[in-house]
Amino acid sequence: MRFNNFQKIGAAIYFLIVVCITLISGQRDLDDNYRRRANFDFFSQKWLYINNFNTIGYKRQEFIVLEIIGNTLLFVPFFLALYVLVNKRMGIVKAIAVLLLNILSVEGIQFALNRGVFDIDDIILNFAGGLVGLAAFNFIYRKYILK
Repeated sequence: MRFNNFQKIGAAIYFLIVVCITLISGQRDLDDNYRRRANFDFFSQKWLYINNFNTIGYKRQEFIVLEIIGNTLLFVPFFLALYVLVNKRMGIVKAIAVLLLNILSVEGIQFALNRGVFDIDDIILNFAGGLVGLAAFNFIYRKYILK
Protein backbone atom coordinates (compact mmCIF):
# COMPACT_ATOMS: atom_id res chain seq x y z
CA MET A 1 0.00 0.00 0.00
CA ARG A 2 1.27 3.44 -0.86
CA PHE A 3 0.81 6.35 1.46
CA ASN A 4 0.39 9.97 0.46
CA ASN A 5 2.53 12.80 1.78
CA PHE A 6 -0.17 13.88 4.23
CA GLN A 7 -0.10 10.44 5.88
CA LYS A 8 3.70 10.43 5.98
CA ILE A 9 3.75 13.89 7.53
CA GLY A 10 1.24 12.69 10.15
CA ALA A 11 3.49 9.74 11.00
CA ALA A 12 6.54 12.02 11.22
CA ILE A 13 4.59 14.38 13.49
CA TYR A 14 3.83 11.45 15.82
CA PHE A 15 7.56 10.71 16.17
CA LEU A 16 8.27 14.42 16.77
CA ILE A 17 5.62 14.46 19.49
CA VAL A 18 7.30 11.47 21.15
CA VAL A 19 10.63 13.33 21.06
CA CYS A 20 9.05 16.51 22.45
CA ILE A 21 7.24 14.70 25.26
CA THR A 22 10.16 12.53 26.30
CA LEU A 23 13.21 14.67 25.63
CA ILE A 24 12.30 18.34 25.23
CA SER A 25 9.43 18.97 27.64
CA GLY A 26 10.16 20.22 31.12
CA GLN A 27 10.24 18.39 34.40
CA ARG A 28 7.37 15.93 34.73
CA ASP A 29 8.05 14.87 38.29
CA LEU A 30 7.04 16.93 41.27
CA ASP A 31 10.32 16.35 43.09
CA ASP A 32 13.37 18.48 42.34
CA ASN A 33 15.88 15.69 42.98
CA TYR A 34 14.95 13.46 40.04
CA ARG A 35 17.69 14.55 37.66
CA ARG A 36 20.33 12.06 36.49
CA ARG A 37 18.77 9.09 38.20
CA ALA A 38 17.83 5.56 37.33
CA ASN A 39 14.90 3.71 38.85
CA PHE A 40 15.02 -0.09 38.70
CA ASP A 41 12.40 -0.70 41.42
CA PHE A 42 9.29 -2.00 39.70
CA PHE A 43 6.45 0.46 40.33
CA SER A 44 7.69 1.22 43.86
CA GLN A 45 6.97 4.96 43.68
CA LYS A 46 3.79 4.51 41.66
CA TRP A 47 2.41 1.89 44.11
CA LEU A 48 3.21 4.23 46.98
CA TYR A 49 1.17 6.96 45.28
CA ILE A 50 -1.65 4.56 44.37
CA ASN A 51 -1.87 3.07 47.87
CA ASN A 52 -2.06 6.56 49.36
CA PHE A 53 -4.13 8.06 46.55
CA ASN A 54 -6.71 9.69 48.83
CA THR A 55 -4.10 11.37 51.02
CA ILE A 56 -1.45 12.54 48.55
CA GLY A 57 -3.20 15.64 47.29
CA TYR A 58 -4.74 16.56 43.98
CA LYS A 59 -1.50 17.49 42.16
CA ARG A 60 0.10 14.12 42.90
CA GLN A 61 -3.13 12.29 42.02
CA GLU A 62 -3.25 14.07 38.68
CA PHE A 63 0.45 13.42 38.12
CA ILE A 64 0.32 9.67 38.78
CA VAL A 65 -2.78 9.15 36.61
CA LEU A 66 -1.24 11.12 33.74
CA GLU A 67 2.08 9.33 34.23
CA ILE A 68 0.57 5.85 33.97
CA ILE A 69 -1.91 6.61 31.18
CA GLY A 70 0.51 8.79 29.24
CA ASN A 71 3.38 6.30 29.35
CA THR A 72 1.04 3.54 28.20
CA LEU A 73 -0.60 5.49 25.38
CA LEU A 74 2.61 7.07 24.07
CA PHE A 75 3.69 4.02 22.07
CA VAL A 76 0.27 2.74 20.94
CA PRO A 77 0.53 4.46 17.49
CA PHE A 78 4.20 3.44 17.07
CA PHE A 79 3.75 0.57 14.57
CA LEU A 80 1.16 2.30 12.42
CA ALA A 81 3.38 5.38 12.15
CA LEU A 82 6.43 3.21 11.45
CA TYR A 83 4.55 1.30 8.74
CA VAL A 84 3.44 4.54 7.08
CA LEU A 85 7.03 5.84 6.99
CA VAL A 86 8.81 2.59 6.06
CA ASN A 87 5.95 0.94 4.13
CA LYS A 88 7.11 -2.47 5.27
CA ARG A 89 5.57 -4.81 7.80
CA MET A 90 7.87 -6.65 10.22
CA GLY A 91 7.64 -10.05 11.82
CA ILE A 92 6.60 -10.19 15.45
CA VAL A 93 10.10 -10.78 16.88
CA LYS A 94 11.65 -7.97 14.85
CA ALA A 95 8.75 -5.65 15.70
CA ILE A 96 9.15 -6.29 19.42
CA ALA A 97 12.93 -5.80 19.14
CA VAL A 98 12.46 -2.49 17.29
CA LEU A 99 9.91 -1.33 19.88
CA LEU A 100 12.16 -2.24 22.80
CA LEU A 101 15.21 -0.64 21.16
CA ASN A 102 13.28 2.60 20.63
CA ILE A 103 11.97 2.67 24.19
CA LEU A 104 15.41 1.94 25.65
CA SER A 105 16.93 4.60 23.39
CA VAL A 106 14.46 7.21 24.63
CA GLU A 107 15.11 6.30 28.27
CA GLY A 108 18.88 6.21 27.73
CA ILE A 109 18.89 9.58 25.98
CA GLN A 110 16.78 11.07 28.79
CA PHE A 111 19.36 9.88 31.29
CA ALA A 112 22.40 10.91 29.22
CA LEU A 113 21.01 14.40 28.52
CA ASN A 114 19.86 14.84 32.10
CA ARG A 115 16.25 15.20 30.94
CA GLY A 116 14.66 12.67 33.24
CA VAL A 117 14.90 9.35 34.98
CA PHE A 118 15.88 6.08 33.31
CA ASP A 119 12.78 4.43 34.71
CA ILE A 120 11.89 0.73 34.50
CA ASP A 121 8.24 1.71 35.06
CA ASP A 122 8.28 3.90 31.95
CA ILE A 123 9.86 1.08 29.95
CA ILE A 124 7.20 -1.41 31.08
CA LEU A 125 4.30 1.00 30.45
CA ASN A 126 5.69 2.11 27.06
CA PHE A 127 6.23 -1.53 26.10
CA ALA A 128 2.68 -2.47 27.15
CA GLY A 129 1.30 0.39 25.06
CA GLY A 130 3.48 -0.66 22.13
CA LEU A 131 2.18 -4.24 22.36
CA VAL A 132 -1.42 -2.97 22.37
CA GLY A 133 -0.52 -0.86 19.33
CA LEU A 134 1.11 -3.85 17.62
CA ALA A 135 -2.01 -5.97 18.16
CA ALA A 136 -4.22 -3.15 16.87
CA PHE A 137 -1.93 -2.59 13.88
CA ASN A 138 -1.95 -6.30 13.00
CA PHE A 139 -5.75 -6.31 13.20
CA ILE A 140 -6.02 -3.21 10.99
CA TYR A 141 -3.42 -4.61 8.58
CA ARG A 142 -5.26 -7.91 8.12
CA LYS A 143 -8.73 -6.34 7.97
CA TYR A 144 -8.09 -3.29 5.77
CA ILE A 145 -4.62 -3.14 4.24
CA LEU A 146 -4.39 -6.69 2.89
CA LYS A 147 -7.69 -6.27 1.02
